[in-house]
Amino acid sequence: KENILKVVDDVILSITDSYFECLETFEKFDSALIELMGSIEESGEKTFKLLDESHEYLKQDAQQDKFILENMQEMNTAIKNESKLEQIQHSILNRINVITNTLEDKIVNKEVYTDRVSDELERVKSELNKYKKETEKLKSQINECQLEMITDKLTGLHRKDFFETAVNSLIGRNNRMNEPFSIIIFDIDDFKKVNDTYGHITGDEVLKKCGEIVRRRIRSIDFGIRFGGEEFLILLSNAKMNVACSVAYSILEMIRETYFKHNQIHFQITASFGVTEFRKGENIKTTVERADNNLYKAKRSGKNCVFCDNGKFTGIDRTI
Repeated sequence: KENILKVVDDVILSITDSYFECLETFEKFDSALIELMGSIEESGEKTFKLLDESHEYLKQDAQQDKFILENMQEMNTAIKNESKLEQIQHSILNRINVITNTLEDKIVNKEVYTDRVSDELERVKSELNKYKKETEKLKSQINECQLEMITDKLTGLHRKDFFETAVNSLIGRNNRMNEPFSIIIFDIDDFKKVNDTYGHITGDEVLKKCGEIVRRRIRSIDFGIRFGGEEFLILLSNAKMNVACSVAYSILEMIRETYFKHNQIHFQITASFGVTEFRKGENIKTTVERADNNLYKAKRSGKNCVFCDNGKFTGIDRTI
């Protein structure tokens, strides 16, 4: 009874730790997002200010153009209407002075405006690069958070609640491209004896090593899942049952050839495996139950073996 209560306490503690770690990650992400949004808003305000200034500059520039045109028209009228050369010369010189001053103002304003726009464009370019880096950082944080939420910390495999996502993806490929997939379920034989004999810390080391073996043996397109305490489930993409049996048998051999240590004592463990292939159109629950039944057959036949729909699997294709 005390052992059961300790296991329950350990599970509750593990769940609580995972919850608070995820919560802390989301809080960091939220703070970073708020900071990024604030920077973007500030940059936007600067850009709008420049646009307002640009509008005023263009408005003033248009007024100066209009003023120059009016003076040129007046100068043309004076030339036509004046009869004396001296008066014509005086009128032209006055208008030219006014036009020259206006053009000088236009040039100064344009230089100031060009410099201002150039500086602003450099600032915007710098800000965009900064936002790009911040966005990539946030994206990385999201990916890390998502990975943390679906990963079992002890074994490095996916958590059980990721199973539905993974299997739906495989069923979708099966429906669209008739691509097969298989399921392996295995658990460690007499794992309670390991915990009772060597303690839960050593038991955790055993689970951790099994997770490592699974990760080493499966491909990147497959899914390794810690399905229960000492129970594991593997989804093999684009793999028929004979391939899954070979993979299961290789994992079985890797596990039973591994030595574990507790103080000065070395010991080995074994595992039992149930394998099946998804049958098109069936409920995935039926597939899992069939693999689970094959696992029980392996247990009843003496453990440390692989059972599939065709019975006990004894050979392995080393090329797989």
